[in-house]
Amino acid sequence: MDVENIEVVDDYTIRIPTNEPFAAVLTYLAHSSSLIVSKAAVEEYGADFGANPVGTGPFKLSRWDRGTAVHLERFDEHWRGPAQVERLTFRGIPEGSSRTIEVETGGVHVAQMIPETDFRRLRDNNNVELHEYAAMRLHYILFNTQEEPFNDVRVRQAISYALDIEELAEVAYGDAGTPARGYMNSSIWAFNPDVYMYPRSMERARELLAEAGYPDGFRMTMTIDDNAPRQTIAEIMGSQLRELGIEIDIEIMEWGAYLQMTAGGEHDMAQLAWLASTGDPHHALHPNYFSGNIGAANRSHTELPELDELLMAGVSEPDAARREQIYREAQELISSFAPIIPIADDREAVAVRANVTGFVPSPSGYHMFHEVGLN
Repeated sequence: MDVENIEVVDDYTIRIPTNEPFAAVLTYLAHSSSLIVSKAAVEEYGADFGANPVGTGPFKLSRWDRGTAVHLERFDEHWRGPAQVERLTFRGIPEGSSRTIEVETGGVHVAQMIPETDFRRLRDNNNVELHEYAAMRLHYILFNTQEEPFNDVRVRQAISYALDIEELAEVAYGDAGTPARGYMNSSIWAFNPDVYMYPRSMERARELLAEAGYPDGFRMTMTIDDNAPRQTIAEIMGSQLRELGIEIDIEIMEWGAYLQMTAGGEHDMAQLAWLASTGDPHHALHPNYFSGNIGAANRSHTELPELDELLMAGVSEPDAARREQIYREAQELISSFAPIIPIADDREAVAVRANVTGFVPSPSGYHMFHEVGLN
C-alpha cells in the first residue's frame, strides 16, 4: 500500500492507493491488525502507544494489570452506538483446565481455547453454551528442507507415506481437530480438495528411503515446544517410523527459543500451526512457502522458484476464478515437494455462560463484543 498518498474522501471514506496489484488487500484491511488508530496518540506516545491505545472501537482502556488482565470501559460516543455492557475485562488464564473451571463456576462469562478434554463436560452443562467451530488453522509437521537427510524429497515423501495421519489427528486432537485434507486449512477459499495426500504405504516408504540411500533408516531429532498434542504426535511418530529403521529423539524447548531455532534452520523436524486469519489463500500459503520468508514464517526453509512464481502471480491476479486456479496449482506443487506433513484442521471452542447474549464466535479467533450483553 502507498501509505504516503492515502487521501481522505469524507468523514467515513479514505482512498488507499497501492504500489502494485495486491488482490488480497480487502481481507488484509479487514484484519484486526489493520484497524485504524489515533494519529495524535501515536505521535504523543511513540513506542509506548501499545500501553496507551486509542482506536475506533466501542471500548476504551481503563487499566492494564500487566501479565494478569486488561480492563476496558464503554465508549459511549462509538460511531455504531454504545456497547451492551459498561465494562469488559480480559483475563489471562494460561492453564486450560483453569479456564474451564472459571467459566463453569461463573468466574468469567466467556472462555476461549477450551481444552478438547473438557468439551464433553461443558456440552452437558446447562449453565454453559459451548460454541464449536472450524477455525482457519492448520496443524502440521515440518521438515528442514535445506539439511540432510531432508534436503532429499524422497526422504520427505517416504516419511509422508509412513505416517498414519488419521491416527495422529485423532489421538492428539480428538474433537479439537479433524484430519487434514491439504496443505492449507480446508475452510480457506481456493483450497484444493483434489490435492495429493500421501496414503499410508510402508512399502512405498521403504522404496523411497532405499532410493535415497537410507535402506536401514537413520536417527533424527523432532524439536517441539511444551505442547501436549505435539508431544503426543512425536511419540506416535516414533512408533510408526521405527518400522523403517528411523529413530526419533524428542527435544522439548521453551517457545521463544523454539521459534528462534526453527527460524534459523537448526532443526531436523518440528511441529507448528498456522492461522490464516484473513481467510485469504495468500495469507495461508505465502508466509509459509515463499522463499523470501525463510527466517520468518517459512520454517521448512522451502526454496522453490516455480512455487515463488505461482504465489506472486496469485496475489497480483485480480480475477478471483483465475486466482483460485493459481492457488490450486500452488498446492499441488507443495504436495509434490512435501516440505510439511499436514496433520489436522483446527476446531476451536468458546464456552459462554448461559446468561450471555449476542455472542457470535469468529473463525479468525478475534471475537467482537459490541453486541454482547447479559440477561
